Amino acid sequence: MPTITKPVIPIRFIEPFKIGVSESYYNKITSLLTDFRPVGHRIISYLHAQKFISDTQLPDEINDFNASLDSFLHFYELYHNGDRVGAHAQFYSNLQSLLPSITATLAKVFINLEQPFFRFRTDKPLKKSTGSKHELFHIPFNLKHLCNNQRLNSHGRPCLYLADDLHTAWLETKSPCSRSTSGKNGQFINAGIFRNSSVFNYYDFCLRDINVDLNALATSKAIATDIRNLLNYLKLFPLIIGIHTDITGVNSPTYNKSYVVPGLLMDWFITALLRSYSVFAIRYRSVKDTVDPNTSNYVFYAFKDKPHFKYCSRLENAFLHQYHFVYHRFIRYTLKFKSINKVRLKAIEAILRKNSFKYKP
Repeated sequence: MPTITKPVIPIRFIEPFKIGVSESYYNKITSLLTDFRPVGHRIISYLHAQKFISDTQLPDEINDFNASLDSFLHFYELYHNGDRVGAHAQFYSNLQSLLPSITATLAKVFINLEQPFFRFRTDKPLKKSTGSKHELFHIPFNLKHLCNNQRLNSHGRPCLYLADDLHTAWLETKSPCSRSTSGKNGQFINAGIFRNSSVFNYYDFCLRDINVDLNALATSKAIATDIRNLLNYLKLFPLIIGIHTDITGVNSPTYNKSYVVPGLLMDWFITALLRSYSVFAIRYRSVKDTVDPNTSNYVFYAFKDKPHFKYCSRLENAFLHQYHFVYHRFIRYTLKFKSINKVRLKAIEAILRKNSFKYKP
């Protein structure tokens, strides 16, 4: 029997999926998933050769992987052909089948207290700061008609998006004010830091470097959980790569194809997991940072606890006790920054960190 060497996973299955606005999303994503099939087979065969998978387990692992891949290819086919009702039903059926893998492999990674999270936002010219502690919070429920479709929320669903660092938050808002902070063209900016005052958990949907996992198995004594997590990730890959899709060539398309899968995921997630499992958030890798693969974003769904509430009380309790923001006037006149770049963002972040242990506008 020939020796099966450790596979090397191509970079296209490790990095976010980039596609031009005029390219066929259906052709590109189905081609990527079709090409991932032999990659998954090689990984499973390698694990079998290394005795991580038994002879009796091998057929089941191959079949489970193929079934997940085929179910997502069918979802894309239905969506491409205009059968959105059928596509949505197929998608939610896929997630229900994958729920054991999701909860076993991605769920409930705890964040320590006072973990820093960052937010960056632009405002229209002449908009003045209110000094409110909700300045950079989620859109209030009475204004939810202003909620646009974003990566992990559909229209009218307020969410709080936070990032690991201010640079990532800036990139996610399409790097505004790289030319000027004067407020032209709606480019007034404000930035904030949030530190959590309660422990919470999230589901980690970040893209992973499978090569790192395989190297770890080859150099150390693997435990059963490591093997199962890797096998689960292979089944979840069609879902995870769908979350990490970036449309290039246009800033704000009216219909953003890259938001279809994550939007459906969040709608399901709210019903199936957030309420029943008390999970706070979804974490995903930034698709805008092309340099650092470890940068990530968090999306926190805002629940309306009572009819008269304007904001989610559990997010208020978690984040607004240790919160600080700086507004464009402070950036422009105090820091003397007439333009924003990565170096100047570090200076802004340092000010935010220094002042974030009590609420201060």
